[in-house]
Amino acid sequence: MTTEEALKFIETSLQNKTGKQLTVVEKEILKAAWENEAYITIAKNSHLSVGHIKDIASNLWRLLSEILGQKVTKTNLRLVLEKTNVASNTYPPRIIRKLLVIKILT
Repeated sequence: MTTEEALKFIETSLQNKTGKQLTVVEKEILKAAWENEAYITIAKNSHLSVGHIKDIASNLWRLLSEILGQKVTKTNLRLVLEKTNVASNTYPPRIIRKLLVIKILT
């Protein structure tokens, strides 16, 4: 999974479950977490304080934890998303559609 795929997955999940969209800063936090960058790097690039970045990140990890049903942190983001992505891709889409049709018909 690439950074862009991870962001797309998170954005879609967030939109579907809460109707919310990621802010620019939240996207930067996710990209930095994916690449193992420090909060200070985000702070410098966005001209915000490290404390403010940490506050936004804390809220973001809490929200993602609720959406994904498991604890998400800066350090485990990649692992959680890769596990979630594998689990959601267990069946190809056409098989999932067939399973849904069978479920509806029974």
